[in-house]
Amino acid sequence: MRSLTLALPSFQRRDALERALRSVEAEVRRDAAIARDLEVLVVLDGSTDSSLEMLQKLSLGVPLRWYWQPNAGLAAARNALLEQVTTDLVWFLDDDMVVGEGTIRRHRQSHLAGSRGLLMGPCLFPEDLDVVRMNRSWADDVYRHLAAIGSVHDPNHVSFANTSGPVSVFDELGGFDARLHGWGGEDVELGIRALRAGIEIRYEADAIVWHHQARDVREMCETKIDQGRNQVRLAQFHPEDRDLVLPPLRRRHQRMLFGLMRRLRPRGGRLLAKMLASAAVIEQALPGQPTVLLRFAAESSRLTGIAEMDLDGCLVEHLLSH
Repeated sequence: MRSLTLALPSFQRRDALERALRSVEAEVRRDAAIARDLEVLVVLDGSTDSSLEMLQKLSLGVPLRWYWQPNAGLAAARNALLEQVTTDLVWFLDDDMVVGEGTIRRHRQSHLAGSRGLLMGPCLFPEDLDVVRMNRSWADDVYRHLAAIGSVHDPNHVSFANTSGPVSVFDELGGFDARLHGWGGEDVELGIRALRAGIEIRYEADAIVWHHQARDVREMCETKIDQGRNQVRLAQFHPEDRDLVLPPLRRRHQRMLFGLMRRLRPRGGRLLAKMLASAAVIEQALPGQPTVLLRFAAESSRLTGIAEMDLDGCLVEHLLSH
């Protein structure tokens, strides 16, 4: 088998990081063969929560290397990992994941033929995890679609939370764009460049990791603000893919919300988004209720991020063009 490095960036998630690494240890115990030519590399991206002390005491049954760096964001942390990888294959994993049975072997075997493609697996929410319902529905729909076609063609579906490939491919692409920070940017951006370069991104439904996302409704809406900001950045970085990363607002409620956000200016728009998020918290607590308020809260948060970045109004005409 080709040698593989599991590359895991982490920030202030000591317990989640240990859980992720313990799941690797459990896989090694179940399948001793995968321990050959496998190493684990962790970068602590500014963590001050005793993650380093935990790593110093940990034994996984495979080589484990780690180092600490000042906080620089996920894209920069992944690039730092790439600089330290000494194997020919790398598998990126996020620190709030738990490795499913057989997943390490599936990632390794998928690259035996020596192709320059990537392999992406699903990040599934455990059934008993209390997760924002809209997030679970989105993940179910996307993974069902990807399982049906067996590959990823839309960069908006690209995630490097559970993706492997030759290190040479990441080097060829130039790694992740560290200008993007916050949620919802660096994966899509690298996906754009990979697909444009003709790199196949295969999807393996059985290469499962379990996503133990610890994010409530308000925190989810905060990530949507980041998403809106990064969508503007992506439209600026890749104007030829503007319609893909920042599609025009075709639904009436989207157009109304965006118009309201711009009239309220960034501060007022953010206040409205927070009010809707608070209302969505109540809706989320009621079992069986639709997610109408949550969807309005999420969309208003995303549009707030867009409005904050588009102060000169250059993207307004595009967003309202249909």
